[in-house]
Amino acid sequence: MDSIAIRKLNVGNKPMETYVLLFNNYVNQGVKKVVLYGRGDNIARAVDLYNLISRRLGGLVRLSKVNIGTVEYGGRRSSYIELEVEIFR
Repeated sequence: MDSIAIRKLNVGNKPMETYVLLFNNYVNQGVKKVVLYGRGDNIARAVDLYNLISRRLGGLVRLSKVNIGTVEYGGRRSSYIELEVEIFR
């Protein structure tokens, strides 16, 4: 099975456990990096998700890059954060 280099996980209003399970599925698929993306009110949830994942998986994950900025969405500006999480096997 070929490993996938990078996947993007958009963090929204679903229960946090949903995103943890998606992340675990990516790990099981052999993904090397996952970008956690939160926009607007979900920025804090993306950070919380990273903290939850790092507590559960410990040394298997590392935060490799953080991008913050604004994007125009629906005619309005909205802040976003991208947390690039590197997965070690």
